[in-house]
This record gives sequence, C-alpha cells and structure tokens, in this order.
Amino acid sequence: ALERFVAWVERSRTDALSVLFTPWGEALIREPYRKALVHLSRLAHVERVAIQTNLSVDVGFAADADPRKLAFWATYHPSEVDRDRFVAKVLGLRGLGIRTSVGLVGLPAHREEALALRAALPEDVYLWINAAKRTHGAYGEEELRFFERIDPLFALNTEHHASLGKA
Repeated sequence: ALERFVAWVERSRTDALSVLFTPWGEALIREPYRKALVHLSRLAHVERVAIQTNLSVDVGFAADADPRKLAFWATYHPSEVDRDRFVAKVLGLRGLGIRTSVGLVGLPAHREEALALRAALPEDVYLWINAAKRTHGAYGEEELRFFERIDPLFALNTEHHASLGKA
C-alpha cells in the first residue's frame, strides 16, 4: 500500500502536495517508510513530507532527504526512549536543517521529564504538551498552569478539546 501511495504521488505532478504520515506505532522501524520519506522529499511537486515518530530509530537516513521538505513530528515517551538519546536525535536533525516538532503527553507522571526535556532542548524548539484526556481526565487548575508554563497553548488546546466533547 505504501508503494502504491508513493507511485500515486509521483503521478500527481499537476498538484503541489504535502504528506503527513501518522502511523499506528513506529513506522520508521520499517525501511520502506524511510525510503518513501527520502524519495518523496526529492519530488519537485512535493512541498513537505513529514512523519509522526518517537525517534527511537537511527535517523541517519534523513541526511539523504531534501532538508527543506522533510520534517519530523517527534513525541517523547519517557518510558520508551532515553531523553538524552531523544534530544541528541532532535539536535542531529536540526544540524541537517530538518524541521522537528517536539512534544510530550501531559501526564502528571511526566512533569519532571517535561521540565528536563524543556531544559535540554534549545530555546527556539517549541515543546508542545499533548492533553491526555482519555487516560488522565480533566486537568486541575494547577496542572493546567504547570503545563502551560512549558507550552503556552496547552490550556487553550485543553479547553478546545473539552469543548469538542460538549458538541
């Protein structure tokens, strides 16, 4: 299916395309995804190709991609990936000129990790906090303010998610 999709993108030369892979699980452990990202980034009519990842794999393949077009949506999971290794990969991607968005699930158990990650990342890397409504429930005022100090849009995004449930 991935090969068919890449072939379709190649044939769709009349349109400028942007592609975001949001796989179930970690797609970068599979070589076809790594090859697809590099290949798609080199197509003239592809403006951006990005993937959601936890950066648990070697991201050296990204050096073969067009850094103006490839991007990573990286979520840090403290129980799955060592923080220093995660940050080193973010910095390595930045060194290649590849945009990388960094996030963390806003669980109370992740508070110290959120602070440590914020301190480890360069100031210009926005660290977003993803609300964990399904597993955590509603956030208290103190929790909202804590995560908002790291991600100024957190409380706004949490309110947005809450309003969606009322519709």
